[in-house]
Amino acid sequence: MKALSVLQPYTSFILWGDKTVEWRSWRRKYRGDLLICSSKLWADIPEVDDIPDESLGLFPLGS
Repeated sequence: MKALSVLQPYTSFILWGDKTVEWRSWRRKYRGDLLICSSKLWADIPEVDDIPDESLGLFPLGS
Protein backbone atom coordinates (compact mmCIF):
# COMPACT_ATOMS: atom_id res chain seq x y z
CA MET A 1 0.00 0.00 0.00
CA LYS A 2 1.25 3.48 -0.86
CA ALA A 3 0.90 6.50 1.43
CA LEU A 4 0.53 10.19 0.70
CA SER A 5 1.26 12.89 3.27
CA VAL A 6 -1.00 15.93 2.99
CA LEU A 7 -1.00 19.18 4.97
CA GLN A 8 -3.95 20.02 7.20
CA PRO A 9 -6.67 21.20 6.63
CA TYR A 10 -6.52 19.49 3.22
CA THR A 11 -6.29 16.04 4.82
CA SER A 12 -9.64 16.52 6.55
CA PHE A 13 -11.18 18.05 3.43
CA ILE A 14 -10.20 14.88 1.51
CA LEU A 15 -11.67 12.70 4.28
CA TRP A 16 -14.96 14.64 4.29
CA GLY A 17 -15.21 14.55 0.47
CA ASP A 18 -14.85 18.33 0.07
CA LYS A 19 -11.51 17.97 -1.78
CA THR A 20 -11.53 15.37 -4.55
CA VAL A 21 -8.36 16.23 -6.48
CA GLU A 22 -4.76 16.37 -5.21
CA TRP A 23 -2.12 17.62 -7.64
CA ARG A 24 1.55 16.64 -7.36
CA SER A 25 4.48 17.63 -9.55
CA TRP A 26 5.47 14.01 -10.14
CA ARG A 27 3.59 11.36 -12.08
CA ARG A 28 2.82 7.86 -10.85
CA LYS A 29 1.14 4.99 -12.61
CA TYR A 30 0.14 3.44 -9.28
CA ARG A 31 -3.49 2.36 -9.00
CA GLY A 32 -4.73 0.76 -5.82
CA ASP A 33 -5.21 1.38 -2.12
CA LEU A 34 -3.82 4.66 -0.86
CA LEU A 35 -3.29 5.76 2.72
CA ILE A 36 -3.80 9.50 3.30
CA CYS A 37 -1.62 10.73 6.20
CA SER A 38 -1.94 14.05 7.97
CA SER A 39 1.36 15.90 8.25
CA LYS A 40 2.52 17.76 11.36
CA LEU A 41 2.19 21.10 9.59
CA TRP A 42 -0.68 23.34 8.57
CA ALA A 43 -1.00 24.69 5.05
CA ASP A 44 -0.15 28.38 4.77
CA ILE A 45 -3.49 29.53 3.36
CA PRO A 46 -5.79 32.38 4.42
CA GLU A 47 -8.72 30.00 5.05
CA VAL A 48 -6.86 28.53 8.05
CA ASP A 49 -7.09 31.86 9.86
CA ASP A 50 -10.90 31.69 9.56
CA ILE A 51 -11.17 28.38 11.47
CA PRO A 52 -12.34 29.02 15.07
CA ASP A 53 -10.02 27.72 17.81
CA GLU A 54 -12.72 25.43 19.23
CA SER A 55 -12.97 23.65 15.84
CA LEU A 56 -9.26 22.84 15.54
CA GLY A 57 -9.87 19.41 17.11
CA LEU A 58 -11.58 18.41 13.86
CA PHE A 59 -8.21 18.68 12.11
CA PRO A 60 -5.82 16.14 13.71
CA LEU A 61 -2.12 16.58 13.01
CA GLY A 62 0.37 13.79 12.42
CA SER A 63 3.00 12.88 14.94
